[in-house]
This record gives sequence, C-alpha cells and structure tokens, in this order.
Amino acid sequence: MDNYKISVIIPVYKVEEYLDRCIESVVGQTYKNLEIILIDDGSPDNCPKMCDDWAKKDNRIRVIHKENEGVSSARNYGIDIATGEYISFVDSDDIIHPKYYEIMLNNIGDADMVYCEYEKFTDEISFDNINEDNFEFEVNQNEKVFSNFSFSFFVVWNKVIKTELLKNIRFSTEFKNAEDTLFAFELLEKCSKVVYIKTQLYGYFIRTTGAVGSIDLEGEIQVLSVWKKIYNYVVLNKYTGIEKQVKHILTYSYIKVFYACEKDNTEVYLKCKKYLKKNMFDLLFRQGLSFKEKTALTINLYFKRCI
Repeated sequence: MDNYKISVIIPVYKVEEYLDRCIESVVGQTYKNLEIILIDDGSPDNCPKMCDDWAKKDNRIRVIHKENEGVSSARNYGIDIATGEYISFVDSDDIIHPKYYEIMLNNIGDADMVYCEYEKFTDEISFDNINEDNFEFEVNQNEKVFSNFSFSFFVVWNKVIKTELLKNIRFSTEFKNAEDTLFAFELLEKCSKVVYIKTQLYGYFIRTTGAVGSIDLEGEIQVLSVWKKIYNYVVLNKYTGIEKQVKHILTYSYIKVFYACEKDNTEVYLKCKKYLKKNMFDLLFRQGLSFKEKTALTINLYFKRCI
C-alpha cells in the first residue's frame, strides 16, 4: 500500500524540549510515503526555527507558521491543506513506533479508519515488547463501531483516517480542553467500518511539571460540557451499547468539577451538586470509586462541604 500518501499533521507550540524526538519518530518510519505538516501555532520559543531546520533536512516536511489560535485551529489548518489519501495526527511531545504507519496501513483494508492502543511515558519509552507477527485486532462495522469503548476510542492522535471522511468535520475552536474527544466522536459516528489494533504503537507523553494535584476549573468545566454534548447525542440517537459508559464518564466529570469549585462559583457548584444527588444511587453502586471516595462524596453532598 506504499502508493497511498498519509498526511501527518503535527501542531507545534512551546515544545522545543520534545519536538526533535517527535519528528525523528515520524521521519524514521518504515513507511515512507508521508506528507509531514508541521503547524507552528505562533510558538514563542525556538520551535519555529526547529521546524524550518527539519524542513531543510527532509523534503516531505511542510512548515506552516501562523498566529497562535490553539491546537484545534492548527489541526483544522492541517486538514485543509493535506493532500494525502489518509490523515493522521501526532502530538508534538509524543512519539510513535518505527513501524506505526506500516502496521496501521497494512491492517486498515477497506475500513474508514484504523486506531491502536497507546502507552504512557514520562521519560523514555521502548516498543521492544511488541510482537509484530501476533497482532490482535478487531473489525467493527455499522453500529458495532462503538463497541470498543476506552480512552483510546475518544482521542485523535492514535488513528489513521480516510481523508474523504473529514470533508465536513473539523475541530471545535469553542473548547480548549477535550476538543479531540468531540471530534473523535463525530468522526466515529460517520465511520461504517473501523479496525482496532489492540497493541500499543503510540507513545503518549505525560508531563510531570506543574503543581501536583492542582485542578484547572475552567478546563474541567469545558470537559464537562463536551461530555454533556456527547451523552445527550448518545441518548437522542439511542446508542444503548455505550450509554452506560458515557454516563459514567459524564458523572466522573461532574465529580471533578464539584470538587474543583471555589466558594464564589456557587452556580456551577449547585448544578454539580444537584446532578450528583440525582444520580447518587448509581454512584454508590458504581465500579471505579472506592468506598473511601464514595463516603467522602456522600458527606460533601449531604452534610458538609470539604475545602
């Protein structure tokens, strides 16, 4: 399938510490027919020059310099100018398996999209444990497209997608958090056939800098808004196979916002409290919450507010 070009879209913003290793993992792919689009989203560091330097080394690389408008805008720009039959997104602090595109394209067949599992890493990552001759994968069609419900289901950076599928789909610039979740859901809803590779071919970098335990309230509220939209859509279209799982994620998002609220966020706090009380029975018998967490939540909802 070497005759099919894959457009690899990489938004770049303030990642000079990680950018080289990301691009190295892409240009070093065994599958060579790539169009690598680096979208410099107005990065104020050395990233713009690094992108230009890479373009001088590899003629498959295109560099776009634009004003900072966020990752959604950058990805949309990449989609608009992509010329490949397939599109892939890679985050600029992540890395991919050396045979990532070879494996993905060899298994996509006539499906609309192929996606794989990922491995989290904080320092270095090794894909040595992958048995290339023993991949486990599933092919899902029509309503079964939504059957494999996991985090890897609702992100965009572990997928190779038919470009024609993205004609009328773009990332929402309304959200700065969970924007890829909404995009992935809209994308999957348009797929009639999807291949799922149950192997970790994508390296997802976890940054350890920043305040430990701190919560971005505004960001969590945006995440909650996204999952509200998805849940309402699931209910409206009677996707009963995933309704329970989506509601669990929505409820967890309500819990995070509930605990993140400051005293002056009374309206948000009360809305979360109302929802959680309404769904308290499900919460008490829900898997994923420990007895201690359930007890603390019950106390906060009915007896006092722990700050």
